[in-house]
Amino acid sequence: MAVVKSALSERGARFTLRRREAIAAYLFLAPWIAGLLIFSAYPITASLFLSFTDWDLLSPITFIGAENYRVMFSGDPTFITSLGNTAYYTFIGVPLHTAFALLLAVPLSSRLRGIRFFRTAWYVPSVTPAVAGERIACRAGPWFTPGPPLSRKG
Repeated sequence: MAVVKSALSERGARFTLRRREAIAAYLFLAPWIAGLLIFSAYPITASLFLSFTDWDLLSPITFIGAENYRVMFSGDPTFITSLGNTAYYTFIGVPLHTAFALLLAVPLSSRLRGIRFFRTAWYVPSVTPAVAGERIACRAGPWFTPGPPLSRKG
């Protein structure tokens, strides 16, 4: 046993262990890296390339350079509207949504009397099957349609 131990130096054993750990780490990272490349890097690169072309999916790709960007910045009225909508969701919608979520999360994580009921009531819709939810919506739908009750069908 001592002969085998002396044959392997401590530095060599550590290097082998490090190498095995590195291989294991790369194997664990491989699915994430593949997903990143397939679902993020490729679509971003393809979108950037296609933004410099004129393509309608039926005709061949025609490279037009920065013409799409020139039209977008100079005369497209929907571009300003889309910037306004993006700014609204970014600076108003997201902070309000986050604040509302925190406002609801703080009481649900506290130790109040009867909080288990409210936690359960909050969680039940996420575990209720979609068919049951759809069935409830179909039955309750006529109650929420506009107009007098006798004019509704169903």
